[in-house]
Amino acid sequence: MSGKILDIGADWGINDPQTGIFSADTRYNLQTDDGANIFIQTSGPSQARGGLHLRIIFETGDKNYYWLNNIVGSWLV
Repeated sequence: MSGKILDIGADWGINDPQTGIFSADTRYNLQTDDGANIFIQTSGPSQARGGLHLRIIFETGDKNYYWLNNIVGSWLV
């Protein structure tokens, strides 16, 4: 799969003052090279050793990529 992230979306983050843990929340729209639109949402906390551990959720109505609706990914940044 290849495509481009469209110029709509945002990144948010919350810092917990009690623990100092940062939690990310991002939302993007990917348009694949074959024209499908896929909504991507990531969220997750910072890690003690640095970086973020993000859960990735996909949503689409495109029949070629509909299987992504049942996938939850993980990414250590």
